[in-house]
Parts: sequence; C-alpha cells; structure tokens
Amino acid sequence: MILLANSPKIFGFDLPNMSKEEYYFFTNSKNETQPIEINENRLKLGAFNKYDKIIAFLDEYDKKAVDEFKKVAKRKNTVLVYFGDPTHLKYLDDFKTILYIPKGGDMSPQLIAEVLSGGNLALGQLPINISKKYYFGKNKPLTKKIRLRKALFSEEVGASSEILSEISEIAREGIRKKAMPSCQIMVVKNGAIIYDEAFGYHTYRRKTLIKPSHLYDLASITKVAATTMAMMKLYQQGKYSLSDSLYQIIGMDTTSNLNYITIRDLLIHQSGLQPNMPINRFLRKKDEKMFSKNATDSATTKIADNFYLYDNWLDTLWNTIKTLELTPNPSYRYSDINANLLQKIVETITEKPLDEYVQEMLYEPLGMNRILFNPLSTFKKEEIVPTEKDNSWRKQLVHGYVHDESAALQGGVAGNAGLFSTAMDLAILSQMLLDGEYLGKSILQKETIDIFRASTYGNYRGLGFNKQRVSGTAGCAAVAPLSTFGHTGFTGNAFWIDPENDLIYIFLSNRVYPRRNGRLSQMKIRERIHEVIYRSLELKN
Repeated sequence: MILLANSPKIFGFDLPNMSKEEYYFFTNSKNETQPIEINENRLKLGAFNKYDKIIAFLDEYDKKAVDEFKKVAKRKNTVLVYFGDPTHLKYLDDFKTILYIPKGGDMSPQLIAEVLSGGNLALGQLPINISKKYYFGKNKPLTKKIRLRKALFSEEVGASSEILSEISEIAREGIRKKAMPSCQIMVVKNGAIIYDEAFGYHTYRRKTLIKPSHLYDLASITKVAATTMAMMKLYQQGKYSLSDSLYQIIGMDTTSNLNYITIRDLLIHQSGLQPNMPINRFLRKKDEKMFSKNATDSATTKIADNFYLYDNWLDTLWNTIKTLELTPNPSYRYSDINANLLQKIVETITEKPLDEYVQEMLYEPLGMNRILFNPLSTFKKEEIVPTEKDNSWRKQLVHGYVHDESAALQGGVAGNAGLFSTAMDLAILSQMLLDGEYLGKSILQKETIDIFRASTYGNYRGLGFNKQRVSGTAGCAAVAPLSTFGHTGFTGNAFWIDPENDLIYIFLSNRVYPRRNGRLSQMKIRERIHEVIYRSLELKN
C-alpha cells in the first residue's frame, strides 16, 4: 500500500506532546515513544524487540539504510515515510506501507502522525510512471477519517479561538471561588479537537498539577458510558425487548413488587422506584458484623483502604431492593436503582460482570485505554484525581475508590457509578455515538443510537441518556438543540453530544473535594462554558 498526501495546509498534532490515547509510533510495555538512529548505516535489530510498530523516516534513497530498514520490516510492522526522489520508489517494494511525500510538500510531523493514524486524509497521486507497481495516478486513498485529531487552530472548523479563550477565565474563576479544585475541558467539532485543557491541582493544597491523562470519577456518567452502552449492544443483538419485564430476564421472586417493571421503564427512569439505593443501614456506623478491616474469605468486597464488606450483606441489600414499594402510576423519577437493575440484566444475559463486558465489547476495540472501574488496579494514585474527604463513614480521603457509597458497597462496579475516565476517552466514546463507528469499527449501528437518544418514550429522557429540554437542562447550554444528548455526574461532570452540529463538549471536575458543595451549579460553570463554545461557532438552536 502506498499513501500520498498533497496538502501542507492541514494542521494536526505536535508529536512531542502526544498522550497514550493519541498517536504512538514506537510503543513498548511502558507506552514510551522514542526514535532509534542508525549508527554507521547499521541497526541493532534487538533494539526493536520491545516495540510493536516502527515508523522509518528516509529523506533520500540510501541503499545501506534501506537494506537495514528491510531487515526490521521482516520482523515488525513497519511503515516507511519517504521524502526523496519518487523514481527510487521502485527499490522500496519490500515495504508493505509507504507514505510518500513529494519534495517541497513541506508535510509537517503533525500531519504525518494524523495520516498514519487515521485522523486525516491522504488523497495524493503519483505524478509519473515508475514501475509496474508504482505508476501514474497510483495511490491508496484514505478518504475517511476514522479517529479524532487535534486541530492546531480552532478556525479550521469555523470556531473563533479568541472566543474559546474565554473558557479558561470561567474555569479559573471556578477554581478561585472553590467550586472545584480542578477540571478537564474538551471540545470536539467535526471530529477535530479544538479545545483540550486541564486546570488546577488535585486538591487546593496545589501539590499535584492536573494533566489531561489524569482520571476523574465519572459518577452517574457511568449510567451512560457503561450501563447504557451495554444495553444498546444487547438490544442490537436482539437479546431483549424494551417491553420485557424484570421477571422475564432475571427471574426475580414472584412476590417482588419489581417483577413487572419493564426495561423501557428502567431506561427512562419511570419505574416508580425511589431515587436512592436503600443503604442507610450500612452508613450509620461501622458495624463489626458488616465490615472488616482486613480482607478475609468471607469479606472480599473492598470499599476503601482497610475497609471490607462481608459478602453476605450484598444479598441482604438486594433482598431489600426486591421488597421496595413502587409509586402508583409512576411518572419520571430519577433513580440509581434503575441503573443497578439494568446492570443485573446485562450480567444475566452476558454471564459476565459489567466491567468485563464493556471492557471487551467497547473500550478495548476503540482504543480507550484510560477508562475503567476500580482504577487503582491499573494506575498509580498520582494519576487519579481524589474526590471527597469522607469523615463520617469511610474515615479517609476517597482517592482511587468510587465516591458513590452504593457503588462502593458493590465493590466499585455498579450500574449507577464507579467508572473513571479522562476527557479524551469520553470524547472517543462520544464520537462513536455520533458516527456509529470509530477506528473503522462499527460497535453500534446508527439505528440503535437513534433509538436510544430519542426522547419519545413518555418523558423528555432518552433511553439511558439525559436530553436537552425546552426549559433547559442542568450542565447544558440553553442554546444547545433539543437533539443534544449526554449526562451529568454528581462529582461535577458533564458531557453533551450535539448531532446537528457534530459537536462534543466534555467537562470533568472533582467539585466534591474536600466536601460536596453546590457552587459549580450555582455559578453555572458548565453551562457558561458550553455557551462560549456555541458563541465561538455562532451556532444557535
């Protein structure tokens, strides 16, 4: 395959600043990126063993250098980026993929990164006949972008960088007035990241500076980014009908009031169930019959450091849920229990825990490397943003463990909360929900996405998703179209997808540190930033 690019006016990534989620050329187990130089026209092939992909750059044809590159290409997935005389392409047949850049094309490393990673296009053609393999007009056109790219200038997609700069003023105001210690903000327009900034420190002590790679507790965004995604996939596979009852899927006790709640009722929060999980008895005190300071054979559910729940109490919790009373003639009533019952449905159908299923079905195929439950199993604490100082129940700073108490009692994996992520991975998920695919992989069909994001099921909600309303929605700009869908999270998060304008807005924060407060909502930080984005694009609903 030969790729040709002929537009030096496309902007993209600055290679030295790439993060793990973006465009790695040289990848080893530590996710490092580095060049290897030829010494005296020879390469030590052993130096490449730890790398998965090799990009070879060649300014001019040099037989010795090419022979060395060929040795590498026989062992590793190798791409040759060639800037030299096109007539020498006939000597490069051994390379499966060549990105040829004509002299004078002045193609930047940023654009090279994007073309090779699917974030930009390669539409050029060979200007002359060279060989039977490479001839006039020959190329492998890459006519479709398959992943997000970073715009160097927001004006590329018609957004005013001057207006977007107002976002930083609002974010810093929020930090200064202690609405939150930190936040990540990302804006994506037409598949291009036009704003990507992190503000503040992990805490007000200003010791650990926030980075775009740091993970936030998503709180109720879990309901969408994990639970709803799983339900969408299973719906697409015909594993259930929206009119199916809980009894039909998970076979609850025949005496339970919950038996005839439908899956549709759960997804639109119209089940008649109370808002919160029935966990008050667990939060009153650290009863020795309930909790252990150490892990044992009978206490394996870890809630926090030196804090374990005896496993039999999980059965008690679920038996309590089965006996809950329902509101007669239920209308919309947001409830965490709905999402936890949906989790049970996912796990019953797939015979897998929710976290394992979404990891295999969604996150891994899309290259989402920094979104997961129980992040301390994979990441250092320094990479995870702390939430609340819990002095009443856990008696410690909640850091790396889920903030939501009901999810904590379930070991950090729950249908309503428990997911941690970066803005970047949430942007990938959002782009997939706009396009129906990502990295060329079709996870969900557009028809499925349209069904779940529509608000035609008895109230303004979509199936799992929150929606923009005529009266406005918390965390969302008033000017956003009614087709806008997404969700918010109690810890101070929001993500909104506007399909009419191909626009994604993500805001992550730890507003509950050191104690939960309402300043983020009172100051309308998320809404004001969203308004700035629309004003920068001169878009209205």
